[in-house]
Amino acid sequence: MPPPIRMQAMGDELGEQAGAASLRSSEVVPSGIFYGWIIVWAAFVILTIFSGITYSTPVLFRFFEAEFAIGRGQAAFIFSLSQLITFVLAPVAGLLAEKHGPRLVVGGGLAVLALGLLGAARSTSYGQLLGCYGVMVGIGSGAIYVPLLGMAGAISCALTARVRAGLTGRAGMIPRADECRRKAKEAEAMAEAARDQAAREIYLEVAEQWRKLADQVEKRGW
Repeated sequence: MPPPIRMQAMGDELGEQAGAASLRSSEVVPSGIFYGWIIVWAAFVILTIFSGITYSTPVLFRFFEAEFAIGRGQAAFIFSLSQLITFVLAPVAGLLAEKHGPRLVVGGGLAVLALGLLGAARSTSYGQLLGCYGVMVGIGSGAIYVPLLGMAGAISCALTARVRAGLTGRAGMIPRADECRRKAKEAEAMAEAARDQAAREIYLEVAEQWRKLADQVEKRGW
């Protein structure tokens, strides 16, 4: 996951570009649903399921004790181990998501989490339960948590930029066509340099809005 300062800088840059790029008439407004909304809602659903699985573990302590003939401390250790692995792995998952993209890291985390839960349901000993529920669920949770938060944060910056763009657009501040085309090239260059797929798509959308605005400015002679 990008550092907070870097993420804030990216959000400010998106705000500046999308703000000016959206200063246009209704013909230039893009149609369809903004892709960022899909990402945000998917992240919300995954985090809700993940949190429900993780933080409902203490409810299962009595069943773990009865099924595997263990004490309360051993049952609690399963939850503690899972949480420890989650937060130790979280920085590593953020770095991997920045390098390879959140789709691969989060998808792999979901697969490990599902396998851990399936293995825990079929465990016949405390060791198996500890390995599946404590270790595998912890690894899957750690791979999911930080990349999703970082991705949702980046999309949130873009959504804020679009709102800011609409407000500024109503003020009637429209740049020249050559300035619009220069900004479009800058956005394309930032898209090529971006490592994250979601950020790349946002930059490309901003570049497309700049080009449309440039054409509109030239057409109307503003």
